[in-house]
This record gives sequence, C-alpha cells and structure tokens, in this order.
Amino acid sequence: MIYKDSSAGPTLSAAWSPDGKSIASGGFNGVVKLWDVATGKTLRTYSGFQNAFTSKIAWSHDGQRIAVGTSYPISQDASAYILDAHSQKILLVSTKYHGGVADLVWSPDNAYIASLDEQGEIHIWNSTTGEQVYSYQPLASNLAWSPDGKFIASSNAIESSAIENMQQVEITIWNTATHHVASVYDLHSDLINSLSWSADSSSLLLTSRDKTVMIWDVATGKTRLLHKEQTGDIYSAAWSPNGKLVALAGKDQTVHVFEANTGKTLFIYKEHKSSIYNIAWSPDGRLMASSDDAGFVRVWVAP
Repeated sequence: MIYKDSSAGPTLSAAWSPDGKSIASGGFNGVVKLWDVATGKTLRTYSGFQNAFTSKIAWSHDGQRIAVGTSYPISQDASAYILDAHSQKILLVSTKYHGGVADLVWSPDNAYIASLDEQGEIHIWNSTTGEQVYSYQPLASNLAWSPDGKFIASSNAIESSAIENMQQVEITIWNTATHHVASVYDLHSDLINSLSWSADSSSLLLTSRDKTVMIWDVATGKTRLLHKEQTGDIYSAAWSPNGKLVALAGKDQTVHVFEANTGKTLFIYKEHKSSIYNIAWSPDGRLMASSDDAGFVRVWVAP
C-alpha cells in the first residue's frame, strides 16, 4: 500500500495507531492526516497548526489521542498539540517551544508527555491540562521514555559548537519519580541522531552521525552490538515489537532490517526513490510504514 498527499511535500513523520488499523502522518504542508491501513483512504485531516511543519507525531498508548510537535522553516517558537484520535478536535496546545519541537514521547500510562525543544530543554507536562511539572536542561538532541515508565533517556553533546569532526556524547538517564539523574554515560561517539528503548527497558538503540548503530546495555553502560552497514546518514531507527529485529532508514533511500542479537542484515527494502525520514513497525510486527522526502508513505510486509 502506498499513500500520497500531493500537497504535502516531504512526509516527516508517520506513526501507527496502537490497534494497527490506521497511520497518522505529517509534514511540510502543516496538517496531520489519518489514514486507514486496509483501504488507504483518508479518515481525518487535522489542521490549525499555524502553517508550521507537523514533524513529530506520537500516539497515546491507549490510542485515544495523538501528540503532534511542530516547527518552522526558520527558527522561531512553536507548539505541541494533543488531538482527539476520533474526531478533528485539538484538545490541548502546549506553547513556547524555543526553535520548535525536536521530539516528544508519551509516558507509558498516558498521563504525561516529555517534549524537547530545539534548544535542548526537556519539558515534562500533564497531557490533559498542559501544566508543566518539571523541566531538564541537558542541551539534549534526543529523548526516549522507558516502557516501564521509570526513566527518560537523553543524548547530549558535551561540546555545543557545531563542528564537523567527532564530538563526545553523553547519555543521561533521568529518574521520572525523583526527577534526579540516575546515571550518566560517556559514549566517546559521534552525535546521536536517534534514541529508543527496547521493550523490556534493558537496552537503548542509538544511531549516530557517523552511520554507526549501537545497541547499548543500560545497566552496565556497555555496548552489546555495533552495526555499520549503512551507506548514508540514518534518520530513523525502530525496534520490532518483539525486540528481535531493528529497522534503519535514511539518506540512502533504503530500509535495512537486521537481527538485534547478531547484527546480521536480513532484508533491504529499496522501493523508495528519495530520502526516508521515518520507519515504524505495526504493533503486531507484520507490517512496516516508511515515509520519504517525496511525500510518500509506503506500507509493506515486514521480513
């Protein structure tokens, strides 16, 4: 199945609903579209985002709401939105994200959202009222909430100057109950492009600017696996629901799927004709959705 919105421009984000029946996508046209996976038809179109890019999308774990992060072509404050998944209503607007919303994730109980602005500040806020309960200022570039709800991980460049050579990177683990730093690890690696927890909250999947993929043990701080087969920058990475496989996508217009334990590449998907910004597994692990710079969202059978 291939979805295409001719007015959308690049599709920056695509996210499966928890029941696997629909996909929410967003991009340069400043709207979010909800697609029916079985038919490819548009179920709903959400607008009202003040002509901003709708670049980050995340479903609540119960499938009732959709969080959307926005940004602009030039650096200016933007907002995060909570949408009703069953109507076209915008339920909540969280404002004043400096330079735009770089990332956002739901807590496992759907009560809170952690969002990251372009200046590296993490905001934790109530998903119903919008009230901010805490903020971190680690100059972060990525964040992820552990599935067990206990921790938030962020990747932070120790040096803030934008230079092209290798930079030292820290991974900071925050305790969500105490809001204290639980641990800090120095990776001695290049800048991190993406960060995600394994389903059992034991490991982190990291992709870096030097095209390296790392699976990292949180308890020990040691690297379990290094994978270096990508030929271009990696823009998105995702664990399979059972944690056995990892999918990577990016500038080389392909999706690579490899074994999480061995690093062995099992399959390369080559149907895209432009850079791929987002890759996501269906909740049952049988399908994958990948979105690209030409505005296409492709749904295909997982290996």
